[in-house]
Amino acid sequence: MTGVKVSEPRAPGTRLWPAQARAPLTRTRPWLAGMWRQHRLIIIVAGLSLVPRVLASLAFRPAVFTPDSFGYLADGVFLAPGLTRPSGYPVVLHLLAPFHSLLLITTLQHAMGVTTAVLVYAVLRH
Repeated sequence: MTGVKVSEPRAPGTRLWPAQARAPLTRTRPWLAGMWRQHRLIIIVAGLSLVPRVLASLAFRPAVFTPDSFGYLADGVFLAPGLTRPSGYPVVLHLLAPFHSLLLITTLQHAMGVTTAVLVYAVLRH
């Protein structure tokens, strides 16, 4: 392991906490420490946004259906281009069809929502 002195003797019961435990991380992965310093707020907000999303996924199992949900599912099963809907999302549903999991679809939708927020943040920062 880089950054950790294995041969250094320690007294029984002592731990590498907290200053010594953080030192190898900042030496071996300085980009991670820099990422945390520069983008702490969005990391915390994105992490906190996962809580209601997980609760919603668990509360509304397997999924909440709206009137257009069945049209998207049908387009995904038959891969027929919709006249009023974009064709990209049915292709994603078709690729997820072998898993037979609505929970997977809703989890992916939640992940795409958080990813969109992070991408908007990244665009606005630059």
